[in-house]
Amino acid sequence: MAKEISDHHLKRPYKITLATVPILGVAALVSLLFVQHQQIKRLKLEIETAKAKTEKLPKSPYASASDFAKHAGKLREQVLLEIEPQVFAPTSAGPIRPRYPWKTNIVTTVF
Repeated sequence: MAKEISDHHLKRPYKITLATVPILGVAALVSLLFVQHQQIKRLKLEIETAKAKTEKLPKSPYASASDFAKHAGKLREQVLLEIEPQVFAPTSAGPIRPRYPWKTNIVTTVF
């Protein structure tokens, strides 16, 4: 009374599975290509946006980095030449007090 399982029932799901593998593979490749296409479109848009932004930036008056370095060096020299040393001169005719009075009463012991 028990039904016997024939080989035909065991082979059929196996054949269906083998037939679906290439279909799933093609579907995976198509989805990867679609994602790559979207990424390429996004990157192209970003590049165009970046180019447009750089074209709007003001141009440098210096032809090269060495020209800019020369100009920066000249500016630095001008500023250094304009600096004058600090001179401490008494502003009143009163008695001259030492700048650091605490130094006058230092006692040391030598052994």
